Amino acid sequence: MKLTDESASYFTDSKSKIIFQNVYKQAFRAIAYEKKGTSSKDIGKITTFVKDSTKEHVSRDEINRAVSWLKYSNILGSCDLYNQGEVSQLLNERRFYFMDCGIANCISRMTPVDNAAVRGVLTENFAYTELYRLYRTGLVKGDKPCCPVYGNYELDFMIVDRQDRKYGIEIKASDAGQPASLFVYLKDKKIDRGYLACKTRGGVRKEIYAIPIYAVGCRFPYEEDRMSRLEEQRKG
Repeated sequence: MKLTDESASYFTDSKSKIIFQNVYKQAFRAIAYEKKGTSSKDIGKITTFVKDSTKEHVSRDEINRAVSWLKYSNILGSCDLYNQGEVSQLLNERRFYFMDCGIANCISRMTPVDNAAVRGVLTENFAYTELYRLYRTGLVKGDKPCCPVYGNYELDFMIVDRQDRKYGIEIKASDAGQPASLFVYLKDKKIDRGYLACKTRGGVRKEIYAIPIYAVGCRFPYEEDRMSRLEEQRKG
């Protein structure tokens, strides 16, 4: 069964089906390859891709309606952006994510994205869905996950709790590499705590706390007392 078959009753013609299918594909590609920066929203990138990929004439309004339908149906979710790492400089809906990781995995088979990038997308998308549920608890400020950009440095997500503490989060599909952006954000006091969510049981790396990827939403605020004890043990 094709991805669009279940929703066939909502389409009035073949062009609508093609638009929806291309919106799915570009949403996945945007997560994999597009820079998070502030220059343009993902909707602009999706519009350009769909117009170039559809043989028939497609209007911007038709694409916007398709995206709106997917958002209303909770198939696509959006991510706001803190420009220059400042909570006061909020830019709405700069990125899209899939609200269901199973759908994201299905879409990955329809796109020419290499396997390493697919793993990264699915890992980051999982973190988004977990954080989205966290925002429903009232423990953090805002109504959806946000990502910050500060100069040339980006983080996958930044959380602000009810006491105005800022948590920077980097998502890694593996345990490799150094979270350089987290160190910059900590050094310049853009965040109060830095977390690397990856394949780990937990621990402390210099000023960075490592947490298991599955804990990114459900364990907030990440057992701070335990983290402090680990840090004291490391210093001792």
